Amino acid sequence: MTRQSVCLFGLSADPPTGTGGHVGMVKALVKHFAASSISKSSFQTQGEPTNQSIYILPVYRHTFKSKQSRLTSFEHRLAMCRLAFANVIPSASANSIRVQVSEAERLAFEWAMQRNKTSFDQEQAAASFGTATLLDYLREHDNGGAAATTERQYSLALGADTFCDLVQGKWKESQRVLQTVDHFYVFDRKQGIENDSSLSLQDCLRKVGDKATLLQVDSLQDVSSSKARECTSIDQLKEMVPAPVVEYILKHGLYAIGEKQHALTTKTT
Repeated sequence: MTRQSVCLFGLSADPPTGTGGHVGMVKALVKHFAASSISKSSFQTQGEPTNQSIYILPVYRHTFKSKQSRLTSFEHRLAMCRLAFANVIPSASANSIRVQVSEAERLAFEWAMQRNKTSFDQEQAAASFGTATLLDYLREHDNGGAAATTERQYSLALGADTFCDLVQGKWKESQRVLQTVDHFYVFDRKQGIENDSSLSLQDCLRKVGDKATLLQVDSLQDVSSSKARECTSIDQLKEMVPAPVVEYILKHGLYAIGEKQHALTTKTT
């Protein structure tokens, strides 16, 4: 039986950041999986190859109502993800690692709405939707293009703060996520950037034992989607966001810089 390992990398993608953020994290995952594949090949059981995939998952709707209205449309964020990670996919494929930008969050949300068949409106449904539900959907519907004889395992890739929030029970159905996810890949933040969690990262790693791998990502910087949204200089934005995404932002008048450029363009026409 073929084994497929699927690593889920969720992000707001509002917007996706470059090598100092989201893109750097996915590159680190590809590097780790490529190295792991080489080290395992010498003792892997014949006839049981493991295929590695990475699903990049822009969030469909935030759980918290206060954040739902602030999210840029899912269509824009999905398009920006495809642009941001386009250059990662060929290098990953060269190492037999499949990287894809997925709409699974949207599909899982719609599946959960249909399955519940309640009077939930979108806001109520968002409040009840979490990673555990996404995993339920993937286990029932996701075949990744693989045959029915494929055994699938799901892991999560996430930042240190987010991982510590999960371990401390701050996620929806935290315990079910901790129990059902096969592995966690935790990105170590650049030295000098503090972890906001009340528990230290090492404490949180110890709580899950060998189910977690800490990934050192030298390229990570103190960049964030929120800083990119507030940026009013194109040159500064290019330091945080991949160039194709910058072009998309300007073209569609998104965020502070896009609105500024759109206003200037309108004045001159």
